[in-house]
Amino acid sequence: MSLSDRIAVMFDGKLMGFRDPEATDERELGLLMAGVTGKEEAA
Repeated sequence: MSLSDRIAVMFDGKLMGFRDPEATDERELGLLMAGVTGKEEAA
């Protein structure tokens, strides 16, 4: 992460998003890699 200007995360062939390495952490990147975007609403 310290070598990146920005990080792109893909899941199942889809681009999940870009993150600034200074504004994210391993947990958020891990969730994106698992397909969790945080945009889903609880039922």
